[in-house]
Parts: sequence; C-alpha cells; structure tokens
Amino acid sequence: MKRINLIPPEYAVGKKALVETGLYRKAVLLGVLALAALVLHYGMMWRQVRLLKIDVLQIKQEAADAESSAESVKQSRSTLEAQLENLKQRQSLLARKRSELVKLKGGETKWSDILGAFHESVPDQVWIDQLKLSSEESGVVGGTFSNQKVGTFIQKLNGSDYFKNATFTKTEAGTLNERAVVFFELNFDLEA
Repeated sequence: MKRINLIPPEYAVGKKALVETGLYRKAVLLGVLALAALVLHYGMMWRQVRLLKIDVLQIKQEAADAESSAESVKQSRSTLEAQLENLKQRQSLLARKRSELVKLKGGETKWSDILGAFHESVPDQVWIDQLKLSSEESGVVGGTFSNQKVGTFIQKLNGSDYFKNATFTKTEAGTLNERAVVFFELNFDLEA
C-alpha cells in the first residue's frame, strides 16, 4: 500500500516540510551564496590590506630616503659654513697684509704733509695742547671759545686726506683769564 499525503505541503512539519516546500534548498542556496559573498569580501579585503602594506613600505622607504637626504644636506651645509668661515678669515688676513704692503710700497710717511694738513684743519681761535699721531690711535686735546669752533674743527679733519672719523671724546666748559672756554678731546683715524 502506498501512502498518500493529503496535507498540503505548506502545512507539513519537520525536515520533510522543509524539503517538500523547497525551503531546505533555498536555505542551502542562500548559505552557499552567503559563504561565497564572505569569501569574495575576505579576498577583496586581503588584497586591499596587501596593497596598503605595500604602500606603507614605500612610504617608509621614501621617509628613510628623505631622512638620509636631509642628513647629507645638513653635512653639506656645515661643510659650506666651515669653508665660508675659513674664507672670511683668509679675506681678513689678506686685507691686513694688503694694507701693510700698501704702507711699505708708499715708503716712509711724509710727516711734513700730515702736519701741514693738520695745521690747515685747525680753525682760528682754537689752540692745541696735545697732539698724538699714530696708525693705532690719533687724538688731539685743546680748547676754544665756542662749541661751533669744535664742530668746524671736526668737519675740517674729516674733510682732509689724512684724517678720517673724527669724533668727540670729551668736551668740558671752563674759564681762562675770566673768559668762558670749551676744552675738548677728539679722536680720529690717521690715513697715512
């Protein structure tokens, strides 16, 4: 005898109901599709992670290259700075030697010309108490009756071929024979 199931498949229960309604096949197909999607997603993520690791390695390599380049630039800069300092020292030494050679080439200093130029620089009503002339330090101490005469004296010294950079060292008001006077000290460079 053959059994006939008169209960419609949608009312069946248990495993038989799943098979008869096709839900079992649908569930297996859905599980396989979900598994395939997960595998595909995992593969894509694994590929992206691998590409990111490659990018990170490239960035690390570029950073290392940049750091070594920066270090070599620093070393080059310090070398150039040392060379520049050396050149400055040599330039200073050569300038000193050149000035000494110019002095030697010119022969002896013509003191008569220097003293004549100094005499011409002294204005009327200015007297000189002390005069010091040397290549290291030159100066004059004296007096006059007004500050204008001291200013004129400085201008004349600076306008001379032998004297430069004349400046006040000191001025002091005083009296001489009951008359107001200005005592002064000036420094200047001797261009011999």
